[in-house]
Amino acid sequence: MILVLDANAVVPNPELQGSAWKDITTAIRDGALSVVVPKIVAAEIEGSVRKNRRDQRPKSDVHRAPEAVRQAVQEAADEVERWAENYDAVIFLEAGGVTIRDTPTVPHDEVAQRAIDRIRPFNEKGGGYRDTLHWYTVLDIAREHPEEDLVFVSQDAAYQNSSRDDLHPDLRAEVEAILTTGTIALYATLKEFVPPQKYAGDEDRVFPDEEHLNKLVTALFPDGKLHAPELWIALDLGDPVDADVSEPGTHELVWSFARELVGGGRSYRTRIRMTARVAFDWIDWPDDDDEGSYQELDITAWYTVDEAGFHIDQDRTNLQPAPVYTPPELTLISSSPWNKRTLTSSAFTLWKNQQLTNIARSTAESAGLAKISDDFARRVADSAGLAKISDEYARRLADSAGLERIGAEIARRGAESVAPASSSVPDSTRPEVQSDAEDEPVQVDDATAVTDDASDEDHQTDA
Repeated sequence: MILVLDANAVVPNPELQGSAWKDITTAIRDGALSVVVPKIVAAEIEGSVRKNRRDQRPKSDVHRAPEAVRQAVQEAADEVERWAENYDAVIFLEAGGVTIRDTPTVPHDEVAQRAIDRIRPFNEKGGGYRDTLHWYTVLDIAREHPEEDLVFVSQDAAYQNSSRDDLHPDLRAEVEAILTTGTIALYATLKEFVPPQKYAGDEDRVFPDEEHLNKLVTALFPDGKLHAPELWIALDLGDPVDADVSEPGTHELVWSFARELVGGGRSYRTRIRMTARVAFDWIDWPDDDDEGSYQELDITAWYTVDEAGFHIDQDRTNLQPAPVYTPPELTLISSSPWNKRTLTSSAFTLWKNQQLTNIARSTAESAGLAKISDDFARRVADSAGLAKISDEYARRLADSAGLERIGAEIARRGAESVAPASSSVPDSTRPEVQSDAEDEPVQVDDATAVTDDASDEDHQTDA
């Protein structure tokens, strides 16, 4: 359904507040309704709002009130004046999901002839130029969407029949000649209009089976590539760039919600996770950097399912890199491209961070090798020190062995020099010493005996 608004449908509520507009914006968000305001109508809304606010300035009798009251009233009037001067109808309308449509291109001769012939919406005096341009907007929309139901909201008598409860017969005949299966309706105010309901119930959590998910992936990749809004926007890239998402791998369900539709069927919003090939065609990059890589992505799809099959809302398809979660027990990464996970929040930063990661990894590996080399050198140095200590110990052991040999040699030579003198004294001449305790002879060692014999010889020589 398409709703076309005249200025008098908006001026009473320029900020689009209240339950009526809440229902309209809900229908717009659900995709059940499109609202169009001609560009000239938006200008009329601003002019009328500013005029109405100026008419609310303090009256002359306010000057008889106390000073404090006059000051408060004046401040309020100044605030209203500032609000009116800054009011922009386009901002409020577009924020509510309304489409501002350019003025239709109509030959002046055609409009002038319509005025001459007093064809509605021109009145009997030939007035109604702006109303006629609004009506041409309705006719253009009917030509673009002949199967849609049209609703026109306006209080102008130029569009109404004599009873003022329906569209003028001439205007109805003109638009119905264009429509095929669509219809046209006229309402005086928005309160009379009931926005269409798209859903028959509330949204519930569902768990689609594997067959459903396979059909969803097929619908998302009808020709092998993902159909979505500008991918450079979906992937959060800084600049427009040609991007392709293709070769979808095994998928898994993240979550899914569904609502029953009024006309039958169900509306879904489902998020699936899969690995797919992401390729960017950067103009200033070498071709070998444009080959792409396999990334794990989260794809959120809005679609309806009815007897005719799956209907993807491509304008609402959302794409983003899957969040990373690697359990401690799954630290090994398979060489298969289907098991690689992204490490960033967007595919562009993913590519950039991968390059930085590779550089960091190479640097870390170099630093690690350097550390290992330093540790190896230290250990080699320690080993050299131990070897030096071992050599010193061996040397000292050798020196000790040498001293022992020298000592043994000295002892041997001393023994050899003493042996001849000992052997010249007969055993029979050796004195015997009697022990006081026992009357057993005590043998005196050879050295003592030799010394005593030498002393006796000395005495004989002196005599």
